[in-house]
Amino acid sequence: MTNLLILGGQAFPAGGMLGKIAAAGAAILMSGILLQAPVKAQPPLRVADFVGDWKNDNPQTRGVTTLEVRQRGDALAVHAWGACSPKDCDWGVSTGLAEHRSANIEWDQGFVLRKMSLFIEEGRLRMALDSVYRDKRPPQHEVEYFRRAAEPPMPLADMAGDWRNDNAQTRGVTKLEVRQRGDAVEVHAWGACSPQDCDWGVAKGLAEHRSANIEWDQGFVLRKMSLFIEEGRLRMVLDSVYRDKRPPQHEVESFGRR
Repeated sequence: MTNLLILGGQAFPAGGMLGKIAAAGAAILMSGILLQAPVKAQPPLRVADFVGDWKNDNPQTRGVTTLEVRQRGDALAVHAWGACSPKDCDWGVSTGLAEHRSANIEWDQGFVLRKMSLFIEEGRLRMALDSVYRDKRPPQHEVEYFRRAAEPPMPLADMAGDWRNDNAQTRGVTKLEVRQRGDAVEVHAWGACSPQDCDWGVAKGLAEHRSANIEWDQGFVLRKMSLFIEEGRLRMVLDSVYRDKRPPQHEVESFGRR
């Protein structure tokens, strides 16, 4: 009786030339399976790992000098500054998603579209920035490293007070009353309505280093607010996610003390 070797669903006589070739192929296949090392999956970074105030390692950089990263649910809000004279240029705040090992954010500054990716590497923040200009300048690609800034936390008392929107024609938040409650803040907000402002009521939130974060769940919309003190003024970043078909909204407004 002829011995047969089965490989890939085909039968080969064990003693023939094709059988020897099939046997060699089977040996190679098995050795590859046995020697293949298991791949150890890396756990995804937590969004909180990116959060903080970061300064560029290179004080002579002509690019991004400072990044302030805040958590907004599953997303990140990034405030960036670029090298300018006599003081750095404020790029404002943009939000993006953290996906597995990186966070991705975009700034559309009119004359240029900037796409930023952030990575955590051995306690430092690595930034990859691609800038695509809408004039004749060639695209730019930059990679820079940042360290956490040794900056004292902001006293909650600096944020407490009654604030009115700098823009009297705003269609968003018109005024805020901020009160300190231990290690937290209590914020009473009003939105633009007619004939009188709509009372959003009071919500509590936590102050994290340089900002305070508050949420309002108004049924049809979830609003996430972040507050910052900048040169004696209150800056508000507000993200509204609607539960109907309206698109999400992102607003940045400034308030002065009443």
